[in-house]
Amino acid sequence: MAKSEARPVKTRIKKKVTGGSKPSSPKRTFWAPFLHIYQPRWQRPDILKQIDEECYRPLFRVIDGSPNARVTININGVLIDLLYEHNLGETVDLLKKLVNEGKVEVVGTAKFHPLMPLLPPDENRHQIDLNEITNTATFGTQWSRKGFFPPEMAISPEVLKTIQDAGYKWVIASGIACTDAWPTNIVHQLSSGFDIFYRDDYVSNDISFGRLDASGFVQKITHMYEDDSYIITAQDGETFGHHIKHAEQTFLKKVFEKIAKSDNVEICFISSLNTKFPVKKGKPPRPSSWSTDMQDIENEVYYPLWKNPDNPVHKIQYKLLSRVNKIIQMLDETQDPDLNNSNNGKLNMEYQDYKKTARHFYDSGISSCSFWWASMRPMWSPNLILNGMELLIKAAVNARLALVKVKNIESQELLEEISMYYSQLLGTITDMEAQRERVRLLPPDVLNEEDVDKLGKGRKNSNTVHE
Repeated sequence: MAKSEARPVKTRIKKKVTGGSKPSSPKRTFWAPFLHIYQPRWQRPDILKQIDEECYRPLFRVIDGSPNARVTININGVLIDLLYEHNLGETVDLLKKLVNEGKVEVVGTAKFHPLMPLLPPDENRHQIDLNEITNTATFGTQWSRKGFFPPEMAISPEVLKTIQDAGYKWVIASGIACTDAWPTNIVHQLSSGFDIFYRDDYVSNDISFGRLDASGFVQKITHMYEDDSYIITAQDGETFGHHIKHAEQTFLKKVFEKIAKSDNVEICFISSLNTKFPVKKGKPPRPSSWSTDMQDIENEVYYPLWKNPDNPVHKIQYKLLSRVNKIIQMLDETQDPDLNNSNNGKLNMEYQDYKKTARHFYDSGISSCSFWWASMRPMWSPNLILNGMELLIKAAVNARLALVKVKNIESQELLEEISMYYSQLLGTITDMEAQRERVRLLPPDVLNEEDVDKLGKGRKNSNTVHE
């Protein structure tokens, strides 16, 4: 998806050469490109195949054909599963080849792409563990815990602690998160010993929105700073070929070719930056995502596309999610000794069946997509909102069915609350759609600010495009 134009807080001003003798050796710029590729568990097979044909395979082939390519990639485990399930395993095989040849490094993440600040720490760790199982099975010994991509670059102090406790060495965050002097030739390390790398939001957005061609990009990063420096760009991998048709050829391949001929620019993995630049203590980052802007920060709305207090759909979604979190936690903590009694074999089997089913639906249902499609900045799709919410409802129902077996009464109250919020959600979604339709029929000259907000500022409604 095209991210909103979040901006780093600190202004990065190119240092001017004011005269005197020229430096004895040319300065060098290290470009560390980062790509995030992901599809939700419920993605339609035809859309998945379209994206694979337009983006994933062509993108990986460009990297494969570029000797100097070094790309840090996050691929959520759920996408690896989907590619195999829909007979697209050749794409995964090509990615494995790139990893084995040292052209791609794969980072860790939360498998089903939840917005981590919205979840309890235990669930975030569970999602990390699930993704590690997939990465290890796919990439073997070529994968290890180095870098971590929190979905949507959504971070908080608690999320950073969970990631570091899981054994990772560094995390990538949006430039808007930086509260320190903008790092161009140092690597920031938190007091806990955890490295944090910041995406250059300006340049990344220029790429994502097609405002830079290959020549302009290479020229820009070559001349941004006087001294040796590095720059990290990060965007959805789907930018190249799916969002912008053939951009893997017209932009990425040409950039690789131009840099191959340059004495001043080198491509590198993010993981290698702390071997090229000194590591220094930095200030803690602010809670944010790569779709957060400064106005959001000032309003203390750190995750505006997923938890906006002014968004009536978000408010109900979050209440529903918090109750589902509770009933799943209740299920996880249930240890009834009767279930271990050999005389209760059938009861135990039914209990375990419902428990596994609840966990299955919950793990994939907490994807950030359902919240993103409710944001109206610019995304709005009732059907895609409900895709994830329905999985959460199934998770809650199966959790309750399991807990019935151990005569848990409190879970019934939780399920009733969840049912109430789901009913409210359906009503609110239909009300919002009706309001948007009413506003659409108004002549442009009578639209007021409130009307524009209901339309999501005139933005698109889609039922097929992935997050």
